[in-house]
This record gives sequence, C-alpha cells and structure tokens, in this order.
Amino acid sequence: MAKQPEALATFAASARNDGKKPREIGLHATHETKPLHTDTKQKADAATRALREGVLHKN
Repeated sequence: MAKQPEALATFAASARNDGKKPREIGLHATHETKPLHTDTKQKADAATRALREGVLHKN
C-alpha cells in the first residue's frame, strides 16, 4: 500500500516553491516526502527548521 506524503515534507517543499505545492507531490509519498521514522523530538526539530525556512527563506 502506498503511503501518503509526510505533511511536514510537503510543507517544506511548498515553502521552497513560492508557497505552491510542487506538481510532483500528489497523493502518494515520493522519496523526498516519505514518512520519517524517527522519535518525536527529531520530528519537532524538523518542523522548526521547515517553519524557519518558510518564514525566513533560509535554514
């Protein structure tokens, strides 16, 4: 069964694409948007980095 894209990865890709979801991201996960198999702290850190990148336009 195909997995759905990780929401955070989709958000980050959209932030890098002038706020628009890239066409290649659909209903199924890609290599870039596949779910992360990590603990909650690492996911929270990734969310912080993605939000910072989207708002400040830098890492």
